[in-house]
Amino acid sequence: MVNSKKCLAFSSKIMELLTSLHGKVCHRKNCTTEPLQYKESFVGIFFVVSWASQPTCEDVRAGNLLLASAIALSGNSFTKVGFLFKICNIAFFSKSLFNQYQHLYIAPTINQHWEKSKTDAWNERAGKSLLLSSDGRNDSPGHCAQHCTYSFADMYSKEILNIKIVDVRQVENRKSANMERVGFERCLDEMLQSEMVVKETVTHGHVEIGALIKNAEKYKNIIHQRDVWHGGKCIAKKVTAVGKEK
Repeated sequence: MVNSKKCLAFSSKIMELLTSLHGKVCHRKNCTTEPLQYKESFVGIFFVVSWASQPTCEDVRAGNLLLASAIALSGNSFTKVGFLFKICNIAFFSKSLFNQYQHLYIAPTINQHWEKSKTDAWNERAGKSLLLSSDGRNDSPGHCAQHCTYSFADMYSKEILNIKIVDVRQVENRKSANMERVGFERCLDEMLQSEMVVKETVTHGHVEIGALIKNAEKYKNIIHQRDVWHGGKCIAKKVTAVGKEK
């Protein structure tokens, strides 16, 4: 069902097709010759006219579930996609149904896939020395972010080895600036408990992370390097500022 081709269809054309196939009156034995009455209804993007326009998957309409999954996996939002469907006057499922799909099917499946990929990657690197790169990304710019996603990657293979999501309510003073340091510490501490050997890590010039690695006893065997790109960007800003002086 996932790999089969799909298309958008007009309900009026589907009704024309049904009428051409079955006629306007019922031909079954002992049935009256009154005009056939087709009952139309929508369940999300699923169109029902006494037959199913979509297959089902464990009593769930496959098209609805696939579209809900595509919204989440493509980084889109329910609001934006729903507005697009509204402009095109295409039937769309409700936000409560979308949230239900995410809670029951989409999020658990994604989490299961991630945990398996993470376990395989860690087992593959057991006993090996690692050079890691890491960085964090907030859900909004400035100092009003609610969540920070911090990631560690293998410097050579570029494969993501660990991810932690930090809520601003979990850090001291509820300051967004502190989330990156907490995310870094949680990721690295978990990896240090594995059979992998973390020899070196590269971060951008975050002051708190630099101080943490320098002063924490648990990180004494880890070499800390600064990201060249961030350093070059900082130098470029300073050179540009000096160049503007009279």
